[in-house]
Amino acid sequence: MATVWYPARDVQRYPVAPWMPAGALQAFLADVGFSDLASLGPFTVGHVGAPVLRTGPRLPVVVFSHGAHSHQGDHTVVVQELASHGYAVVTVAHQYDTYTEYPDGRIAVPLRDRKAPTLPGDFAADLRFVLDCVEQLAAGRDPDVDHRELPAGLLGSLDPRRTGAFGWSKGGTATACAMLADERIRAGLSLDGPSPAFPAVTFLP
Repeated sequence: MATVWYPARDVQRYPVAPWMPAGALQAFLADVGFSDLASLGPFTVGHVGAPVLRTGPRLPVVVFSHGAHSHQGDHTVVVQELASHGYAVVTVAHQYDTYTEYPDGRIAVPLRDRKAPTLPGDFAADLRFVLDCVEQLAAGRDPDVDHRELPAGLLGSLDPRRTGAFGWSKGGTATACAMLADERIRAGLSLDGPSPAFPAVTFLP
């Protein structure tokens, strides 16, 4: 699962985006002992399905990788801030290590299984797959597996030649791994990435 945040227009006609899907939020709060608060889930300032605001060239892209046993809602404030400055931000739900909800209602939760593909390298592979999807969007093709209708203006609005990435904790390490493996990522930021596991990144002119 992935979510695209972007500058939008005519938002009043579209529903406010929740911080997390209701089923994922309920599972997340239950795991941390706050199941009674599931009905009080916060909202964002985003609007689901609103058309893209284009005031110039295509939108630069940033992909976000969450931390261990977490979810796409991590750092929503940062994501929204970037979108408000003209970026398209793609948040990724790293399966087997996340709380998320599929369109058919299935709920995914983190697995406590050492054999599950949840290493930073696995997260990095997810980021690279998402970049493939960004290129499809940029080319005017819908990468959604169910081919659901996309917001007006999203196809062709992203600029895969201007791509960055950031992540928190394990996601920060994954960002560095993805940068080393994929030259499409031109800039990266690690927020509190575990230093012993963080690969060395050398920047060349």
